[in-house]
Amino acid sequence: MVSDRLVAQEGEFYLGPKIKHDGLIRIEFTIEDRTDAEGVIKYLKQLSMDLPLKSKSAPRAKASMNTKENDINELEQLVASLSELKDQDKFIKSMRKEGFVFMVTEYLKGMLPKAYEIKGKHLEQYDWLIKKIKVAKDPKNDKYDPRVLVGIQILHKRHKRMVVYVNGEFKETLRMTLPKKAMTFRKTNLIKYPKYMLHDERVKWGLEHRTLLLKTEQKPSRFYIRWMRDIEVGNELQLEDGRIKIPKKKDD
Repeated sequence: MVSDRLVAQEGEFYLGPKIKHDGLIRIEFTIEDRTDAEGVIKYLKQLSMDLPLKSKSAPRAKASMNTKENDINELEQLVASLSELKDQDKFIKSMRKEGFVFMVTEYLKGMLPKAYEIKGKHLEQYDWLIKKIKVAKDPKNDKYDPRVLVGIQILHKRHKRMVVYVNGEFKETLRMTLPKKAMTFRKTNLIKYPKYMLHDERVKWGLEHRTLLLKTEQKPSRFYIRWMRDIEVGNELQLEDGRIKIPKKKDD
């Protein structure tokens, strides 16, 4: 709405706004010289004293908060609805279609907010489904939404028990049947490192593997090749067959 169309500008600039503006307004100015510019500044200063600045900013903050709450509710409802499948493999596949990926505890702990209270025994027992919201060229810049986490045992021995966390607090335990031929970690995006491999070495190898996936012309380093025999990679992260020759051990 155009509340003041300043046709006779000099007089309007001098007098200031005639009425208090309670809502959004749109004002048109014509600036031909320095005097007009100074008049516009003076007019806006007078106008700003009458604008309801506080009432304008409050709803925006509230809307943002509601949006976040709605996002969490949607994720909770997704888990609740998919839990009715009663089949853990079907649950996993459905969650994956919604943008969730597996993450091992080792990496999850490094990205969780300090306020989160994930039980120690759960960190030891489970791997985690977490929603991935951005894939970056550099995997260190990938973005995740940790507000809803589902703990599932899949990297090693499968178990029908699962745990759900919302905003870093334990919510519930779910139990779903495992099919006779339950999927193994090889059908996921997980990488299984040997126990004797140091954390820094795992990070370094994982980063290079991601680079090799993105850049088909990239040549692997000696470090990468040296560890290839000892690391198992899920099908989703497999390099093309025959792209890199795995060296044989001396005792083979």
